[in-house]
Amino acid sequence: MKIKVNIRQHIREAADSDNMLTFEASADVDNLFETGHLPDECELDIRDLLDPLHAIALIWDTGMVRSTYPHLTEGQAWEILQECERNYKGEEGLTWDDIAEAVAGLHPDPDDFLMPERIARCEKALDPYSDSDEATNLTDLLADLMHWSKRKGHAFERALNSARMHFDHETPAE
Repeated sequence: MKIKVNIRQHIREAADSDNMLTFEASADVDNLFETGHLPDECELDIRDLLDPLHAIALIWDTGMVRSTYPHLTEGQAWEILQECERNYKGEEGLTWDDIAEAVAGLHPDPDDFLMPERIARCEKALDPYSDSDEATNLTDLLADLMHWSKRKGHAFERALNSARMHFDHETPAE
């Protein structure tokens, strides 16, 4: 994962009220960037920074959260991640279940967790099936997924059990 760092802003924050950074010499920050042809931002690859330390970082961002919970604003998704970080337990890791719990506690879906994007994906997946009975099309899709899982070496039942857990966390108790 790469992040952008605004170098000019970091240096400007270290400068005094006259926009001067004092060390062995003084330089106007804006002048430094303009005459030195320095970029305002640079892109850093976190993996490249961590490799020499033999360290990894698993990163969750607001885009990931909002892709599953589109009712959240950018700020709300950030609150969710901050809440998850406060409650993080290293031995358990951070899972989508943790995210779902934080969403339910802080910013529940106004549609009672109907997960409209999941429903839309299902509609799209069922489009190629031509039977007029939706239940038959669903059965055919599930059978196809079982064949696909077997061919690819995936455990369908395990995936189905995991899907049930996600569903239980994403839907309100009745």
